Amino acid sequence: METFYKVLEIINYVVIGVCSLMFVFQLVMILFFFLPEKKFKESEEKHNIAVMILCRNEEDVIFDSVTSLSENQIYPKDKYDVFVLAHNCTDKTAEMARKAGAIVFEFNDPDPNHRRVSYACQHALK
Repeated sequence: METFYKVLEIINYVVIGVCSLMFVFQLVMILFFFLPEKKFKESEEKHNIAVMILCRNEEDVIFDSVTSLSENQIYPKDKYDVFVLAHNCTDKTAEMARKAGAIVFEFNDPDPNHRRVSYACQHALK
């Protein structure tokens, strides 16, 4: 029975230690609340932005996703592009993305081991 209490005591010390660390973090945050938040000046020049979506067999959602990205922006439309890389798709993902206004690249790799997103990302960056 003494071993059981010893194990409970160790567990108790571990829990107290974790809670103490969390409390110390909160205490530090309270002590430094008066520091001003860093603010960056707004850029006068609007730069080009590109959003790349890597997808495989996303026919059901790609149209709404691209439309939402394209239309719900306050950024100038001429500085904003949406790219879709349809990776080994067996449905109409590329077609739906084109209808939504995205720039679509299709990549079909015959190797079944290359079905992961990392291969699509490597191809898209080339």
